[in-house]
Amino acid sequence: MSEAAAALASDRAARFFSGGTLLMRAINEGDTTIATLVRATDPAYRQIRNEGARITIGAGVRMVDILASRDLAFLHPVARVVGGPAVRTMATVGGNLFAPSPYGDLAAALLALDATVMVQGAYRGPQADAAGAIPLPVVTVPAAAAS
Repeated sequence: MSEAAAALASDRAARFFSGGTLLMRAINEGDTTIATLVRATDPAYRQIRNEGARITIGAGVRMVDILASRDLAFLHPVARVVGGPAVRTMATVGGNLFAPSPYGDLAAALLALDATVMVQGAYRGPQADAAGAIPLPVVTVPAAAAS
């Protein structure tokens, strides 16, 4: 993941490609601001790990993976309403969390669960702790809405 973060930080025209539900639409519609696609191969990116008091959900976990996980039964109602079946097969937690409105169905549920977001590389920003954790409200509230 650190290599992907470095590639994104070094090229303003680079975009992270995972599920691609919104990114591919932009490319197909002729978005010329996208020059490079960066894809992660780290298996942790797509893992769901039950760590006792917390469950870690990788940004590359798809909505269908959430629906198949007994550990994430509390998120099943939210994952079920993300798009149709084809979208749920591609849509990822990371993409959904950072998608612009009217998308981003998971944000409210994760906010209610007091979730934190772990970020890599240059995307950490001043709000992150030493491990890269950022409280979800800091991540999801746009600067314009906060003022």
